[in-house]
Amino acid sequence: MSQGESYYWVFVTADSASKVAAFYKAKTSVTPTEMEGMFMFTFKKGSNPYFPDHGLVIEPNKQLTVGPPKTAITFNEKK
Repeated sequence: MSQGESYYWVFVTADSASKVAAFYKAKTSVTPTEMEGMFMFTFKKGSNPYFPDHGLVIEPNKQLTVGPPKTAITFNEKK
């Protein structure tokens, strides 16, 4: 999916957000910013501090699907 000048990839998993965040922290050595059960990894900062040019957001699944997937994982990359 793309929006404006960025690409987004969205995945869901049955694992908890904290378990997924621990996995990516171990694989990337990047410490995420945590807010209310959501984890944000910034791999490349951009001009907007709230939206990095390359990042990863892990959050509890609230809207994407109904059923087992507990966590949504969104990668973003600026074109």
